[in-house]
Amino acid sequence: MSDNQKQAIKQRMKAVKEQFKYKSGFKIRVYPTMQQADIMRFNANTSRYIYNALVFREWSTKKHAKWFNNDKRLDTNMPSRAVAAYQSAWSLWRKVNHAGTPKPKRKSDYRLTYQNKKQLCCEST
Repeated sequence: MSDNQKQAIKQRMKAVKEQFKYKSGFKIRVYPTMQQADIMRFNANTSRYIYNALVFREWSTKKHAKWFNNDKRLDTNMPSRAVAAYQSAWSLWRKVNHAGTPKPKRKSDYRLTYQNKKQLCCEST
């Protein structure tokens, strides 16, 4: 590929990114087993804990978050996604500034969501 072709592709990709500012995704309903539901609930609650700890600035000390390092039920990417959600909340606040500062997520108000890039599976017996 020549340099002109590479430049044309980069310009085209930049135009597409500007046109489509939002990422698309699929919203699906799943019917997990009890074991899978427990794993999803545990990951969502731990993600909420990390997000809230970041809001309260206790995450940097890691005094209260040692328990999740050895738990096999947790998804390995979940802490980084919680940090990314926290950072995107602040970046949205900086851009829009009327959305309000990031607040702790309450368990009663928190809609249980679980995002995962890998397939959840359980052992069949």
